[in-house]
Amino acid sequence: MANRFGGTYRATTGIKSSRFSLRASVSGIRVEATGTSEPYGLQGGTTEIHAFAKVSLHANVYLAARYSGAVSMWRRFAMRDVIIGDQKFDDMWIINAKREAQAQAFLDAKTRELVEAVPASQNPAGYGGSRGSFYRFKVQGRIVRANTANFETSEDRFAAAIAAAVALAKRPEQLLDDWKSVASQLEGRLEVSKRWKMDGSTRIQFPTRGRRVTVSPRAIRRGYRRDRLVTRVYCECSGTSGDSFRFRAGESTDAFGEAAGLIASAMNESGALVLESDGKVVSADLDGNVTDARRIIAAANAVATLARDDSAVGPYR
Repeated sequence: MANRFGGTYRATTGIKSSRFSLRASVSGIRVEATGTSEPYGLQGGTTEIHAFAKVSLHANVYLAARYSGAVSMWRRFAMRDVIIGDQKFDDMWIINAKREAQAQAFLDAKTRELVEAVPASQNPAGYGGSRGSFYRFKVQGRIVRANTANFETSEDRFAAAIAAAVALAKRPEQLLDDWKSVASQLEGRLEVSKRWKMDGSTRIQFPTRGRRVTVSPRAIRRGYRRDRLVTRVYCECSGTSGDSFRFRAGESTDAFGEAAGLIASAMNESGALVLESDGKVVSADLDGNVTDARRIIAAANAVATLARDDSAVGPYR
């Protein structure tokens, strides 16, 4: 393993149990791992991996258990499961999180693929309806922990678990890098504090159709421990207060008169969940952490046009 990871690997075998430890740097992330077998054999035991992030999102996300089939509703309720929005992944994992939006931010498509790619052990004891135990992952501050109730003897499985833990540890950096890239594509200015946040302080301002449009990640509250990560694209109305309206994905645009085509096109191209105005700001909410410039521009074109004094929104003007 030392050759594979380029770190320091030590292993000892005793009469009662075997142990190993690894220290390495993987993709710029410090990784420490240990494993201990059960007394007098290699069946069972524990393996734990620690990956140390360079940046913290002050998040608490725990992939508590993985199952070979769909997770029953009573388990979800008992274990306070949150939903990511990827049906396959949601069916496979029980996910605990301090906030649902934090789990969404950490578990992007690429990271989910790496987590899913970690196979079960071949321990015949079985766990969670599968042949063997899976790794569980926990993000807490700057530390990502991956552990399994099994003494790791498979180098490939161990490497897959490390790759998943490293991806989770790099996620805070990746979130900020992705938004820097989007700002460049939009030819806009990125405003950010020390780290990526979903409270409106991380935002990009860029010109669209003669107006200044802003895009920002936001966590929208949906009750106790329930919130949703959205990417909000918005523009202030010009002149006096405009009309108030709200259009949700899937609704008919007939009531919006001259703006019906614009709204329908924007919703289809951007994949927005809702397009609305309170008379002062026109905004569009896109589900999740959206870094596709094409989708953002589609939403920006709509909000910039609807925010003009001379825009006509259905029966409201």
